[in-house]
Amino acid sequence: MAIKFPDPSERSAKEPAVICDDERVLALYNRATGDNKVRMSKNVKTWFVNEADKRGWDAARFVNNVETRFSAGCLLYKGPEKILVGFAAGEGSEGDDDE
Repeated sequence: MAIKFPDPSERSAKEPAVICDDERVLALYNRATGDNKVRMSKNVKTWFVNEADKRGWDAARFVNNVETRFSAGCLLYKGPEKILVGFAAGEGSEGDDDE
């Protein structure tokens, strides 16, 4: 089955958030752009949060794994109203490059 971009209409008040791991983010990016990125980069993160905004998510925020301090994926939020966190690709976390 093809990987699809998470749909905000599938979220509920009890479960308003979901995390997209790096593997899924990269697969979605590569399919949409025709590129073949194998690592997270600022370009990939920027594309993903912009896509999340276009698709109706209220917030998208990349978070790091507590142990490795590398990207764990992107937290997507859809709630009854927008929250202040908003959209952010993140600022140069360890492991980010444009490979």
